[in-house]
Amino acid sequence: MRRSSSSWTTARAFWLLRYYGHQPVAVLDGARDAWIREGRALTKEEPQASSGRYPVQPPDESINATWEQVLDASREGNAALLDVRMAGEFTGEDPRSKHGGHVPGAVHLPWETAMEEDGTFKDRGEIEELYRDEGVNPDAPAISYCQGGVRAAQTWFVLSELLGNKEARNYDGSWAEWGNRDDLPIEKGGEPYSN
Repeated sequence: MRRSSSSWTTARAFWLLRYYGHQPVAVLDGARDAWIREGRALTKEEPQASSGRYPVQPPDESINATWEQVLDASREGNAALLDVRMAGEFTGEDPRSKHGGHVPGAVHLPWETAMEEDGTFKDRGEIEELYRDEGVNPDAPAISYCQGGVRAAQTWFVLSELLGNKEARNYDGSWAEWGNRDDLPIEKGGEPYSN
């Protein structure tokens, strides 16, 4: 599978810049691999940056979810919970934290399901159908999570930027926070996504 991590690391950088109020921000579909595949120019020259003033904005909390918001979504069903990790992480076989498993009520939908084999995004209609087939309304409130908010940022990008869902959030604390706490509910097992 050619779906490289550059998709989710790029989306994570996009999410962080947006979170801290930087505009405009863009993502190259297919990342650096697409640039090279298209025969575009590369350089080894280091850019020269000049000093200047950069106004710091307060974080945009509308694109971030806290553990309290995730717990509320789990209990009340007021937002879809998307676990975008690998199957073993979702079921608890590969815990990567103190506790393994997933947030109760979460749908397992790995981040790469929105990607083509060459690392570019699938088209909008195909992504919408994929989400609906898994019982997720791509237009309704949704919270994505992974291990540390990086892969989940890619799913947030898909929902927010490609599908136009302005009620999508990335749970930045993700499983590194949830799975290391003793006071939050955890489910083990469950049906992981199968294509």
